[in-house]
Amino acid sequence: MYFFLGLTTPSVKWSEFDIFNSSTKYSPFFIYRLLWHIVVLCIVVFFSIFNVVYAGSEQLFGTWGNVFINGQFAKDSNWIYYMDVSIRSSQTHQNSNGGQGYVFASVVTHDAIGYQFDQMNSVLVGYAFQVSEPPYAGTDTYENRTWQQYLNVYKTQSWGVFQNRSRFEQRTITSSLSGTALRWRQQLKWVYPVSPDWSFVASDEFFANMNTVSWGPAAGFNQNRLFVGAGYRFDKTYRTEFGYMNQYVNRGLVDDLIGHLLSLNLYIDI
Repeated sequence: MYFFLGLTTPSVKWSEFDIFNSSTKYSPFFIYRLLWHIVVLCIVVFFSIFNVVYAGSEQLFGTWGNVFINGQFAKDSNWIYYMDVSIRSSQTHQNSNGGQGYVFASVVTHDAIGYQFDQMNSVLVGYAFQVSEPPYAGTDTYENRTWQQYLNVYKTQSWGVFQNRSRFEQRTITSSLSGTALRWRQQLKWVYPVSPDWSFVASDEFFANMNTVSWGPAAGFNQNRLFVGAGYRFDKTYRTEFGYMNQYVNRGLVDDLIGHLLSLNLYIDI
């Protein structure tokens, strides 16, 4: 049983899914209190499970800040583009005296173009670049990726919006070690509105390495990302999602890593 969190929602303009059509008015205090209770309950449950099941793993706290941009090449075009940047900070490993610092441990960017078949289905093809340092990598690492993605979004009348995203990555690093690592990622996401602007958000993403290469990745389970939080829509262009992310990373011969992360996300639909 593994958990890890992560959120990306390329090529979908969530303002098109106006699924909270009730005329009932809710006060901001009621909405805040409801979301707060939901998020706190989920976090307490997650921490209880992880502390029991994964007591032997290294556990670090951190913050991930992400900006996602979705757009169309022309007003009525089905051709779309996608960009994002993620800045990730983390506690460091404990030193010999038991002390820990806090560092910017990774920066990731994605760029892609694709095709939107309809409101529910789209595909993307893109390139990603990632710079990582300890504790997110053994040494400073520069990774290049090509990737392909299929996204399906299903709107319901009573249960919100469900998203199913499949992504296939081809990964190489700038190093004397060679080999292209293949990785499959599968994400499920649920957005449940509690008012016209506020929503409850949960997602889980599973990562699996498809082969073994000399520079590190081994075939099999790689990591899992689990997120629970709240979403707020400012207008048709800007929205945010923020909450708790749990990252579980299988590190093979050393202790696995559990990241307890504050996840801050800004989405821009152009």
